[in-house]
Amino acid sequence: MQTEEMRRFEEFDAAFPDYHAEMVDGEVYLSTVVTSPHGNMLLALASQLVGEWSVMTRVDTVHEGWHGKTLVKKYAQAGIPYYLIVNPIEGKCLLYSLPEGEHYRASLETDFGKPVPLGEPFDLALDTTALYTY
Repeated sequence: MQTEEMRRFEEFDAAFPDYHAEMVDGEVYLSTVVTSPHGNMLLALASQLVGEWSVMTRVDTVHEGWHGKTLVKKYAQAGIPYYLIVNPIEGKCLLYSLPEGEHYRASLETDFGKPVPLGEPFDLALDTTALYTY
């Protein structure tokens, strides 16, 4: 049996076909549909890490205490050491690092084309020259 909340969510999701809606901890999150350019940029970044590290684009894990927290707070609370946001509209990368509690203690914004330095355990800089705006 479908709840009223789920019915409204499905109507909302159908009304905005250019966005992906999902419910996380009872909250609705919207994101644009992943496009080929986005996928290409993801591959350009992930290929720099896959030789040594596991690379994921989604976290399907529920961490105790996540309910009602924003995604950045959730990642910090779960101890995700680096959280990279690639913004193809502004041509910028935003890297959060040094998680402590519900917050990241450090953030670094760089323009596409400039390296994004990662600390331990990676000790490398991501090459962003293949990233582009759209």
